[in-house]
Amino acid sequence: MITLTQYNIIPLISFVLYALILIIILTSNKTRLSKAFSLYVIAMIIWSLGSFLMKTEVPPSSLFWNKVLQIGFISVPVLLLRLSYILSGEYDRKFIIWLGYFLSIVMIILAMMGYVIPSGELVNGRFVYETSWGAYVFGVIGSFYTILAIAMMVSKILNGDVPSRKHGLIIIGLTLVFLGAASNLSSTIGEYGIDILLNTVNAFLITFSIYRNKFLEINLIVKRGLSISVYNIFLYTAYALLIILSYNILYNQFLVRNTYLILLLMSPVFLLLEPIRLLLRRFTSHIFYRGTSDRQIVLREFSDLINSSLQLTKITGTIIESLIKAIGTKDVHVFLKNTTKYKLRDSSNQNIDHESSFIKFNHPVITWFQNGNKLLLKTQIDNHVIFKGLWDSEKEMLSRLDAEILVPIRYLDDLIGVVVITGRTDETPYSFEETEFLETIINNAAAIIENAKTIELIKRQSITDELTKFYNHRYFQETANNYISNGNYTKFSLAMIDIDQFRIYNDLYGHSSGDIALKRIAEIIQQNTSQRDMLVRFAGEEFVVLYPNMGGNEAFFESEKIREAVEEEFLLSKDIREFLTVTIGVASFPDNGRTLEEVISRSDQSVRLGKQSGRNKTILYREDVSQNNVDSQVQKKIKDAFISSIYALAATIDAKDHYTYGHSNNVSVLSEALAKAAKFSNHEIEIVRNAGLLHDIGKVGIPEVVLSKPGFLNPDEYEIMKGHVIQSINIIKHIPNLVDTIPAIISHHERYDGKGYPRGIKGENIPILGRVICIADAFDAMTTDRPYRQGLSLEQAIYELNKNAGTQFDPELVQLFITMAKSDTLVQLSLENRPSFN
Repeated sequence: MITLTQYNIIPLISFVLYALILIIILTSNKTRLSKAFSLYVIAMIIWSLGSFLMKTEVPPSSLFWNKVLQIGFISVPVLLLRLSYILSGEYDRKFIIWLGYFLSIVMIILAMMGYVIPSGELVNGRFVYETSWGAYVFGVIGSFYTILAIAMMVSKILNGDVPSRKHGLIIIGLTLVFLGAASNLSSTIGEYGIDILLNTVNAFLITFSIYRNKFLEINLIVKRGLSISVYNIFLYTAYALLIILSYNILYNQFLVRNTYLILLLMSPVFLLLEPIRLLLRRFTSHIFYRGTSDRQIVLREFSDLINSSLQLTKITGTIIESLIKAIGTKDVHVFLKNTTKYKLRDSSNQNIDHESSFIKFNHPVITWFQNGNKLLLKTQIDNHVIFKGLWDSEKEMLSRLDAEILVPIRYLDDLIGVVVITGRTDETPYSFEETEFLETIINNAAAIIENAKTIELIKRQSITDELTKFYNHRYFQETANNYISNGNYTKFSLAMIDIDQFRIYNDLYGHSSGDIALKRIAEIIQQNTSQRDMLVRFAGEEFVVLYPNMGGNEAFFESEKIREAVEEEFLLSKDIREFLTVTIGVASFPDNGRTLEEVISRSDQSVRLGKQSGRNKTILYREDVSQNNVDSQVQKKIKDAFISSIYALAATIDAKDHYTYGHSNNVSVLSEALAKAAKFSNHEIEIVRNAGLLHDIGKVGIPEVVLSKPGFLNPDEYEIMKGHVIQSINIIKHIPNLVDTIPAIISHHERYDGKGYPRGIKGENIPILGRVICIADAFDAMTTDRPYRQGLSLEQAIYELNKNAGTQFDPELVQLFITMAKSDTLVQLSLENRPSFN
């Protein structure tokens, strides 16, 4: 019969604990580590079980069970070294391991033959034995292998290859095993079973280290069984030790021999066991379920918080905070989907650059999740074929984020975001339960994130301009007035940005092209301002930039950067379509006004001054120079310079071809007359007069062999000649005061039926002033003598105009022109190179 005593209860506990560890290993994933660990634990089980049975009356004898003990005892050092190599990542040192196996087998044979422990017997519960020379031989071999194993792991920690928290407890436990084994070399010390006591401590340390460092994946069923077993072992040990200790004290110290009296006197002891039981229950729960309990609390708090808020920033911040708290990760980064990519929305690392952190829609990470995968691990990124084609910039971003696990945020069938998780603060791997928790908390957040994104979008749309994404006029007014009333800034400046000739641009290229130009200019403004500046779509083609805590002079220089950038992008472009510039007026609070309305008014005055003085300028408001007191002589000089530039260009045409000059002058006169007859405004009449004079300015770039050819042009020469329209715009777009002639000039060869050039537009899509010049140009060409033909008579020209009404010419304008011709109005005009109309 087996009787438990204070001498054999410790090896029994050690045996049970190592058996539980073996269960954990056998139910975990089969890996190199689990196999090595299982062999080591089996050896420790044999050692513990042999020690337990050796100290009982179980047949055949205590010496027999001592030899069984020695099998495990002798096997431990080499198996320990193998385990340390695998834990340290050293897989290639096979020779010393196989040598250890050979020496272990030799030592086991010697032990069975009695050359290690030749004799021994159980005396009063203690095993009294003698040692032989084989014990000392094994002491040298075992010490060498054990010290080598411990030194291997210590060196890895000292070199920084592994954290001390990961292997520290194992090193301590194995050191205790070594000391316990060494104690057996002395029969006087060894008979007390110190080795088994230290083995039991080692079993606790290994169990805790496996759980904390997740060396092996423990499933929930095994964890529950393990926690119950440890709890019962602890409780049974406490009960047994307390009862045995109480009995020995009463029996030996107080000489109580009556069993009933002993039980009566021991009854108060049982009252002490209840608090001990509760304490042990809390202890085991803390060890095995602390992480689970913490995560349940975090999940409950997270659900309560996100369900009470629809602020996207607060929700993403809560996700980050909850994950850090629940699984101990270093950093969390949340990417959310927008119209073009997945952009970094929030991060626990404040040093991460949000602008350069994004994931494109065609990124392999997105493809991975769209294929239905739930998680993406760093090892998969490093090894899976789908990620072999990552660009260097994509690899660098994932490295910068220290990505360990990526989790998708899915709402219905849409991938609305990605959460990037870094490694843990304690450098331990994530468990399966923790990855499940990641999926749970992120899945719970998906719907609320989508709702918050929708609300944020609605809110943003209510305060921003849809086209440019700048703040709208109403939000600007409210915010800027709050700045003044609340004293947020002691000073600020406003830059009113007005696009020059934008109406002409719209008329010429259409509103869709105008919208594109607005967006491009908005991008230029954003590129040349900082995040602290407020960007506003103030009106149709007007923007405002509010510069906080900035005076007028500084704001002037900042605004000049915008003006120069727009000029570079549009006016200096080789594309003839791009002739836009901006005029900017700058005023400051409180220097130029004590209210927002006053500052806006001063900025607007500066814009108008810039427009009057030639456009494409930045004007800083000054009290002594405003719109109302601009020097009239300056205005006159500007006007004179404008007129001079027109005639200078006309002279350029005349120098190239005198006929061209005479023709351009006639087209100018005829166009002006038709515009007056059509009752156009004075401004339109002035534009069409100037446009008529300059419509062929581009012919200065046409080769003379083509320009002066006496006969008809062949197809190639005709294509060259058609290029004079483009050349004209390239010249004129660089002269601010002539930009408004561009629509008329670029369209004077367009036909009403759409068969003209250069754009092939038709009908009323052709600018009306271009339709005027088209009639004047054709009439003058028909009625003027050329080297290869004589000009048509007036009647012949009227016939041709009638014939092409509605195909080449605007039918209403051409009838008005014919009426002028029949009423002798044209005869009275100052035309050059005219044949007789009689």
